[in-house]
Amino acid sequence: MNKGNIIRIGLGLGALFLGSLEYIISRPADSSHIGRIVSEFAGNLLFRIDVFGFLGGFLPDFIHPFSFALLTMALFPAGARKVRGIICLFWLVIDIIFEIGQFFDQQIAEFMAKLFSHNSAANILANYFTKGTYDHLDILAICLGITAAYTIGEFTATMTPKT
Repeated sequence: MNKGNIIRIGLGLGALFLGSLEYIISRPADSSHIGRIVSEFAGNLLFRIDVFGFLGGFLPDFIHPFSFALLTMALFPAGARKVRGIICLFWLVIDIIFEIGQFFDQQIAEFMAKLFSHNSAANILANYFTKGTYDHLDILAICLGITAAYTIGEFTATMTPKT
């Protein structure tokens, strides 16, 4: 494995770990799927710490596209600039669709209930839309996360040997 890929994977996984801390330590256990899983195995935390302060509300929206774009780029280490751009565009669109979906929370949840009745994955997704809140600053955080991932992807591409 080349140095550029090690950096992409390390930054992607490290950022996902930081984002998980926001959900596990700062937010109520029932506010996310990962929070519920942790509380089932470890019990509820006796206290909550607002680890990232004001930025904690936007951090997951930065981290998700950032991490997944870098990890996807790691799957294509010899990919050209165009491939890295397509990867970033893909995650940008996915994250913005999910954020906008929070604006139409009830309509989407009702549609999913009719389409996928009693499907646990669909229930998790419906909870994402109904428990989440649309915020235009989240859209900004998504765009900044993708920009950071693309920049790092371009920088680390110079560390990838050409085949």
